[in-house]
Parts: sequence; C-alpha cells; structure tokens
Amino acid sequence: MHAHTVYSLHDGEQSVRDIILKAWEQGVKVLCITDHNSVSAYEEIEWLRNNDPKIAEILQQIKIIPGIELDAIHDGIPIHVLGFGIDLKKIQEDSWLSDYQSSLNPRDPNYHVKVSEKLRELGLEVSSIESIDAEYERLKTDKPNIHPGKAFVKDFENNIERLNELGIDPENYHQFIKSLQSPKSLEEISKRIKESGGKVILAHPFKYNDKSYEGDTLDKKAQAILDHAIQSELIDGIEVYHGGQTVKQIEFLEKYIQGMDKEILVSGGSDSHELNQSLAMSYMKGEQYPTQNDEELVPPQKVNNLLEQIITINEQRSQVMTESKADFSDNR
Repeated sequence: MHAHTVYSLHDGEQSVRDIILKAWEQGVKVLCITDHNSVSAYEEIEWLRNNDPKIAEILQQIKIIPGIELDAIHDGIPIHVLGFGIDLKKIQEDSWLSDYQSSLNPRDPNYHVKVSEKLRELGLEVSSIESIDAEYERLKTDKPNIHPGKAFVKDFENNIERLNELGIDPENYHQFIKSLQSPKSLEEISKRIKESGGKVILAHPFKYNDKSYEGDTLDKKAQAILDHAIQSELIDGIEVYHGGQTVKQIEFLEKYIQGMDKEILVSGGSDSHELNQSLAMSYMKGEQYPTQNDEELVPPQKVNNLLEQIITINEQRSQVMTESKADFSDNR
C-alpha cells in the first residue's frame, strides 16, 4: 500500500516491471504504487498489461490500487500525504499536478542553480555550481538515482549557525530542500485527493519528529500536525504501520486512534524504494518492520477496513466506466 518506482524523481530505484515481479514473488495480493507527485507508473502498467505477456498474467493475480504520495506543507514543515484509490483520469486532467511537478523539478538541468539561488536568498553561503555538480556526480557513482538535493549537504554543514537562526534542523536538510519546491498546503492537497475520489492518509507521522527528539511518542510539532489533520477532517486515516517506525511507535499510533470518537482509517506499507527492500507489510515483534524474515510476517488486519473501502470505490468506478463504454457503443 506504499511503494515507489523510478517515477519518484531521484528517489525510487525500481522499475514498474521490477516492482510488479517483486510483488508476485513475495506473494503480495494488493499493490499500490505511490510515487512522489506522479501517477506515470500507471500509464506504464497499462502498457505492460498490453505488451508484456508475463506481466499481464501476473496482473490478473494482483489487485492494483491507484495511488500517489504528494508533498505538502503545514506550519512550514514538509509532510507527505498519500492518496489511495484516486481516479487517475481526474488527476491527469487537472493541470495542478503537472504545474506541481514543474516547480523546482529535480529533473531540471538547472535544478542546482535554482536551489542555490533560493538558499542564498535565505542568507546561506553556498558553494559554486561547479562544486555542487561535481559532488552530485560523486554521489551518483554509488547511488545513480540519488536526489540532486543531497549534493548540498556540505553547504548545510558549513551554515549551521544561520540554519539555527532560521529554525532549520541541519540534519534534516533533505526535507528542507524539498520544501523549497513550493509544496501546497495540507488543506489544498486534501481537497485535490478527495475531488479525485481518493482516501487521504497522513504518511509516516514519526518522520515529522525533530531528528534530535528521542522517544516513541510524537514530539510537539508532529503531534500538532496530526491533531490538526484529524480535527479539521483533512485526512481519512493515518499510516500506522510503516517500515521506518518501531513497534512502540506503532503502538503509540494505535492507542491514539483508539482514543478517537470517530472512525480513522488505518494504513500501512513498506514504503519500498529499492529492489532489495521487501514489499511485504508486517508487524514485527522485534524493533522494526517490515522484515525479510517470512516467519515474522503478520499483516495488520486493521488495514483491511481501508482496503475494503478503496477496492469497493475502484470496482464501482470500473463498473461505471464499463457501462459508459457500452452505452457509447450502443449509440454509435
């Protein structure tokens, strides 16, 4: 219910074909690709369905749920919002997504130039473009799809005093650089997903804790984000089960939801970005999940409520599309 392909700009490292093969090999029954600010993977899925016999056969055994992971911002903090069961046609017809992608796009050849300009506007001393480009090329030797924003890490290390003045965590430089992309507000992202018929899920809440915060509860900022999203009815659910959250953190979120006086959908996924990362979602009894150890895999049943709702939405949407096509053919 949360995985990435190469269409997650400089973030995902697995092709669409690879992720479908991996899902089949690992016994995944439901697959939702949630690339960052992109639904291009679904166009490729349809191409593979029509042109790759092996993938076409696998797709008959795996239920595909359309999804996306959108960058948003709340009170100056970059956050991620998952949209499950979205209407791909509506998302693609709306120009806001393509406008979003073109804003400080990591694929832009002038990306480093544009980021440097924004950092200098904030009063940071930034290396020359030649140095930044050289650092990026060096980083790519080990990780070809690395985000180009990571080439600025040395500049952040050299500007700690100014970053502290701005209230920016130097260790969280990557999230900050992504925030320069001018993401939309949580309110706007929620509205767009709901208009496309999808369910709105706040992704991995513990990632919004300060890096310096140690504990299995949300810190003040992260808790405020979650409380606002729930109280303002901006989200339908929370990604309780996530590959980067410990069991104690998961239990904290479970108790949080139990204390709600309204239904909050529970989501979970591996957040797999690389081929060597498992797609299987599990609840480990150890320190972290998911795990490569099949004996530890225990799918959280609470996620079924979300799955059932999304699958129902998709089936109803498919039925309407089928009936519309039939009506069109009859009227010709």
